[in-house]
Amino acid sequence: MPQLHPRPLAMLVLALLAVFFVIPAGAQTFNSGSNGSDGALDLSAVPAGATVDFDPGSFNPPLDPDRDNVYHFTTIQIPAGVTVRLSADRLGGAPVVWLASGAVQIAGTLDLAGRNGNPLSGAYSASKHAIDGLSESLRREMILFGIDVIIIAPGAVKTPIWGKAEEVDISPYKNSPFFPALQKVRTVMLQFGKNGLPAETIAACVHEALTTAQPKVRYQITPDPIRHLVTAMLPRRTVDRIIAKRLGLTPSA
Repeated sequence: MPQLHPRPLAMLVLALLAVFFVIPAGAQTFNSGSNGSDGALDLSAVPAGATVDFDPGSFNPPLDPDRDNVYHFTTIQIPAGVTVRLSADRLGGAPVVWLASGAVQIAGTLDLAGRNGNPLSGAYSASKHAIDGLSESLRREMILFGIDVIIIAPGAVKTPIWGKAEEVDISPYKNSPFFPALQKVRTVMLQFGKNGLPAETIAACVHEALTTAQPKVRYQITPDPIRHLVTAMLPRRTVDRIIAKRLGLTPSA
């Protein structure tokens, strides 16, 4: 049985809806139509456990001069343990496309920074975002004492808590314009209970973070990574319209 490493370790387990996409290790060679103008994306020198923000302007020369978010690489190499964060704050709302004319090896993680605020749960979303920011600050402060702060960010977990949605009396809001949406949110919560991650998956992630020599600063798990991937890549306004239509939050004609 793996032993805990002797260094102090502070674990913060957070219930955040997060987005991640992992491409299994193993190089593949293909031609996607890339013209190679952006050169090689080679992060092999980045240490395991590090997170790199993908910022086109930080490259020399800068990538994507026409700002269409289509990148023409020759090769791509992201080693195991390295997370590349693609954020709408840096890349805008257009879909990001990576093309490569040569070998591609992505053994690490692409973090699409898909932290969302869900309708009718503003206070809950705000509290989770706050804990995320607190953890980032605390991790850097605790370097002084040799203590590590690691974030575990799962999506919905299959626990009895979701079934309690049926026990909540929402009748006092029946005259509210949000009442139909509230009913649909309750249905979604019950679906989370049926389709969420098993608790054992979260426990395995915590075990990995505690026993690996170089843990990542953030572990993100979701029961439906493809859906969250698409949500994170779409422009925010498009996601707004999808959610509004699903919950009936569109204005009356």
